[in-house]
Amino acid sequence: MKNPMTLEGHNIIVTGAAQGIGEAVSRLVVELGGKAIMVDMQADKLDALAGEIGNVETYVGSVAEPGFVQDMVGQAITSNGAIHGLVNNAGIVRAAMINKMAVETWQQVIDVNLSGVFYCLQAVGRHMYDRTKDGDTAPASIVNISSDAGRRGTIGQINYGAAKSGVMGITMSAAREYAAKGIRVNSVCFGVVERK
Repeated sequence: MKNPMTLEGHNIIVTGAAQGIGEAVSRLVVELGGKAIMVDMQADKLDALAGEIGNVETYVGSVAEPGFVQDMVGQAITSNGAIHGLVNNAGIVRAAMINKMAVETWQQVIDVNLSGVFYCLQAVGRHMYDRTKDGDTAPASIVNISSDAGRRGTIGQINYGAAKSGVMGITMSAAREYAAKGIRVNSVCFGVVERK
């Protein structure tokens, strides 16, 4: 019997793929027969993982840079023919209490954790939308990684909580826009994640 969870023949972009949740997702994609297109700023870690898990493609850069995102997605499409999934996982933490948070600290987290999600969703979503217009019925799914901090708030991380709450808003809006084309958009809200 065929595994109903198989990703055979599917190309999945995973941002923040060099460690933690992104690394685990990339490994799972490959284990299920798919190709993990791993994106991160940490070239050494990406290279090491690529050598270890196989069937991956790596891109080094920041999701906070729209030009990089557009180029990365374009190259991944050219290289693979189609992108079937996106796991929008890249994120950073820059903690400070509200009264002491510098504008730069606020903006860094918003740029990566919120704007980066939008840039990746938009670039991949355009490709998926165009595929469906052309009659391609291959699966198309986007998963945005949010956090319990986006649902409940968190002390000392107002920037992170605001960004992750925004990710849920992005997800709900994109899900409504893309549903008619069969593109699924969902979010996962993690709490504390144990590292192995």
